[in-house]
Amino acid sequence: MFRLSNSENYQMPIERVRSMQSRVIIVSVFLIGLLFILIGRLAYLQIVSHQDFAALSKDNQVQVVPVPPVRGQIYDRNGTLLAGNETVYRLAITPRYVDDLDSLLAKIGNIVPVSDEEVSKFKRKLGLSNKHTEIVLKDFLSPEEVARVAVDRYSMPGVSIVTELHRVYSSSFYTSHVVGTLGQIDKQDLQKVDPVRYRGLQHVGKLGMEMVSEDILVGSSGHNQVETNAHGRKIRVLSRAMPTAGSDIYLTIDLDLQKFAYDALGDEVGGLVAIEPSTGQILAMVSKPSFDSNVFGIGSEQDERKVLLNSEDRPLLNRAVQGQYPPGSTIKPFLAFSAFETGMGNRKYYCPGWYQLPDYSRQFRCWKSGGHGYIDLFDAIAESCDVYFYELAHRLGIDEMYYQLSKFGFGNVTGVELSYESAGILPSKEWKQWTKGEPWYEGETLITGIGQGATLVNMLQLAHATSIIANRGVKFRPQLIHKTVDVQGEEYLYVPDLIEVIDINERSYGPIIKAMEKVVHSNRGTARRISEGMEYRMAGKTGTVQIVSRKKEADRMDLEKTDKKFHPHGIFTAFAPTDNPEIVVAVIVENGASGSAIAPIARAVIDHYLLSEPETADSKGDSFAIVTDH
Repeated sequence: MFRLSNSENYQMPIERVRSMQSRVIIVSVFLIGLLFILIGRLAYLQIVSHQDFAALSKDNQVQVVPVPPVRGQIYDRNGTLLAGNETVYRLAITPRYVDDLDSLLAKIGNIVPVSDEEVSKFKRKLGLSNKHTEIVLKDFLSPEEVARVAVDRYSMPGVSIVTELHRVYSSSFYTSHVVGTLGQIDKQDLQKVDPVRYRGLQHVGKLGMEMVSEDILVGSSGHNQVETNAHGRKIRVLSRAMPTAGSDIYLTIDLDLQKFAYDALGDEVGGLVAIEPSTGQILAMVSKPSFDSNVFGIGSEQDERKVLLNSEDRPLLNRAVQGQYPPGSTIKPFLAFSAFETGMGNRKYYCPGWYQLPDYSRQFRCWKSGGHGYIDLFDAIAESCDVYFYELAHRLGIDEMYYQLSKFGFGNVTGVELSYESAGILPSKEWKQWTKGEPWYEGETLITGIGQGATLVNMLQLAHATSIIANRGVKFRPQLIHKTVDVQGEEYLYVPDLIEVIDINERSYGPIIKAMEKVVHSNRGTARRISEGMEYRMAGKTGTVQIVSRKKEADRMDLEKTDKKFHPHGIFTAFAPTDNPEIVVAVIVENGASGSAIAPIARAVIDHYLLSEPETADSKGDSFAIVTDH
């Protein structure tokens, strides 16, 4: 038998093995390549394109469509609608189902009018939105336009008619600062709201009662389970979870009085607050200039909002609760309580027309350059003698003044529902050291005694403080919500919130109220001009706030020769009837010359509230006479 040698027997397997190894390597590389391709494709499908394919997988399945709730409406105290809801139709497009967007837009334009601005806004939203999201092209379709779109909708995949509730504000210019506005939900809002409760909602309260009462008004979203086809069209609704409507709010505001007070300010810039002292309910809250809340609604132009936001007149500022002004001489009745509390209430001081501290070179002038002569506390209030209150402030000292004035709420928020009210400033030694790092000077005590310097208040604070005098020490929290009514018709009444009875001797109120009555009804009172023909007794106090310094030798500003923007602010606060107060009014007119000049505005508002046939001759803010009394 023929045999191979050992070497030949050994070499044949080695060659075969090497050949097999090459084949294995080639196949392995090929398989590994395929594996990487497979992994990459899976990663693309599962991660990069997950959202697209997840949506596609549901095209013929059940979708959960949120159903937003009906927002609660806002009424005045008498049931007059201030903020309501109106059904609007909007034409929307879901880009996912559109092959040729330009052709679709052109086709829509042949059916309903679509402006270039609407197309531009749509394309801006398109660049910021997910392609599975409905994007509104046109707002406020008429019923006829809805019908025309419906006829051709079969040939326009992705087009839908969206029905929404649009917020509408009646009497908006009169109530915008109180009722407020809605705005688009932004990133900051999303961090605050409950995402389940707000499903399907696009707007949230941004200002006024719309903002601070959001939890009451908004309700809770529901949802529908909807079966759709591959073109995004609804086939049927499988189940419904109904939304819960928000509660309605009835404000304490009297719209009739609100309108009258707004018109009474005429073309002036300022604010006015009227309060029912026995309850703390706010009857009117006016700020001018105002704005139309509807500008912030569906379909409004961005340019209109920009004008409001950038206006030098700051129409969005609620001057009644956010405006901060020196109180001027309206602070004097409150300091008079300090005089009684410290045993100085019956003293007389001499007013030569100026006051000077010992070892102090500066003279502090009285508004009446010739002086008032010897004068007591009651006439000093009625005639607004500055020298008397310089002397009183010097004797009291800033610590005692701070202690007494803080009882009336100065330097603190009132607690009204509007969360953005300003606290104002009630200065003290500690306040100045903390804010400016400087010591307190005696001259600052004097000017604080006449409501100038660092002291700042808003009209709500001043009306609130005046209500405490009218109530003889009883302090109620100012209140804007009268009641709420839920979807079942259940009412929740907001009762007056008694904060405290302030710690002041009851016997002090009578004399000071009489002194404030003399402001209006005595022959030398600074508001005596408004008492003519008055059918009730009023207690009040005028105030004048200088906004530019005057030369030492100048007795008074020549208003006719001075630009109005340099005129002093005028402030007036009052309550009536004196013996049984029903209404308190505090009003400021920026550059209004003096408190005496604007007192007719308060008189007109109080007349309108108290009398069945109010006198309106002096109701316009641009018609009152400029006088030079303090």
